[in-house]
Amino acid sequence: MTTKRTIQEYIDLIEEQFAKCVDKVGRTDLKWGVWSRSMNVEIRERIDAKDPEAALLSQVFNLWINYSQLLDLRMRYTGKIFGSNKIKQKIREIKRVREFINEDLNS
Repeated sequence: MTTKRTIQEYIDLIEEQFAKCVDKVGRTDLKWGVWSRSMNVEIRERIDAKDPEAALLSQVFNLWINYSQLLDLRMRYTGKIFGSNKIKQKIREIKRVREFINEDLNS
């Protein structure tokens, strides 16, 4: 039997993989896709099974989507003036999701 990952372990995994991939690959690249697919399947199964942490798992999924979108924005707009606002907006969105998750974890 496999041990369920904690919410923090999912967050750490997403941020670690993002750091490895940022400015190198897009979200459709295998380097990003292989690990994220297995994580998403795991999260979806737990949500469908009515896991007690289902609401937080949905927010982790939301966090992953935002990091994936940021990965593409960074590939497309890095070094270009007109894309910096889109990147900043996505970073703010990620921070809001993280704050929401952290508030729930700390309560």
